[in-house]
Amino acid sequence: AQLAEEVFNPQEECEVEFDGEILVSAESEAIFSGNKCFLGIGDRLLLQDSKITLLRGHCYGLIGENGAGKTSLLRAIYAHMENELKETSNLSFAYVGQSSVEELENEALTPFEIVAEGATIIRNLEDKLDHCKTDEIEHIMEQIAEFENPQRVERGKEAMRALGFTRTYARCPTNALSGGWRTRLCLAFAL
Repeated sequence: AQLAEEVFNPQEECEVEFDGEILVSAESEAIFSGNKCFLGIGDRLLLQDSKITLLRGHCYGLIGENGAGKTSLLRAIYAHMENELKETSNLSFAYVGQSSVEELENEALTPFEIVAEGATIIRNLEDKLDHCKTDEIEHIMEQIAEFENPQRVERGKEAMRALGFTRTYARCPTNALSGGWRTRLCLAFAL
């Protein structure tokens, strides 16, 4: 992969373009595979002639300077996966972005309450219902039902334990947690 020289200024409003020979599959080991991919934001080319493969069961992270396009790349990959798999797959995937963590900054609920009840996400989904297109209503309602699923509570507790949440951290107000712990909470919720 070749990284572009210029750094993207996130203050500028630009269209993100991500394309290439892309295959998304819920059945194969590689759930996302892209050859000759490029990522462009406005008139800036951030990736060109790149190969990207995401394997089932693996966790990935991106490291780079601010404005290098890490978030834009992850959003673009997520959008491709969501478009291809949302109605035809039992594969679950989530995008935990910076705004997800920032939304918890003023949240008075405890991490346990958020994971157990899905309060923040359900609120956001319900807000989406007010502004969505008619053909999106069923999909949003299915998402709300999934977050209200009782088995989700047990999965959430297990994810919190796996991410290092102690009883103390799980029961303190979320707005008292550091950014790192709020990020872990978002990851636990996504898992």
